[in-house]
Amino acid sequence: NNGTLAGHDGIDLNSFSGLVALSGVTPDSNRVSGIPINNARTVSVTNGSASSNGFDGLIASTISGAITISGGSYNSDGAADANGDGIAITMAAFTVSLTNVTANSNSDDGFVGANITSAVSVSGGTFNNNGTGTATGDGIQLVNVGAVTFTSGVNAIGNDPGVLISGALSFSDTDGVFTDNDD
Repeated sequence: NNGTLAGHDGIDLNSFSGLVALSGVTPDSNRVSGIPINNARTVSVTNGSASSNGFDGLIASTISGAITISGGSYNSDGAADANGDGIAITMAAFTVSLTNVTANSNSDDGFVGANITSAVSVSGGTFNNNGTGTATGDGIQLVNVGAVTFTSGVNAIGNDPGVLISGALSFSDTDGVFTDNDD
């Protein structure tokens, strides 16, 4: 917990030419972000938690390889910033895959992805009741991405909107639940 130290993240990872692999880590309740990852090749996060952080839970930018996030909770992030997201991914060159992730009750969005040149897949998971610090928090927001596929009952309930996709190559969904959203 770095909640008492101004300007501190839980785990701050920058400039890796290989794999960044995290399993079971819990950088919760930090003053800034739980897991910022910048300039890495490939990212794999399994069964972790990055919740109740001041800004974002997990933020990955400028990733030249694939990003895989399996399991884990990214909830209640953004207490210090109305734009705090559970998971934020920008500028990724290969596939982004989320499986059975929970990203609920964040200040802005549950999961936001932008400028991802390849496919984005979300299998299962809940992205509910986001926008606690803004009037327009999305469950999932994807902008300028490759093909988007949702499978195994993705849930985005009580957001504004549940899912926003703009500038994607294509979109498909199987068994998704998108109810009680404002927009």
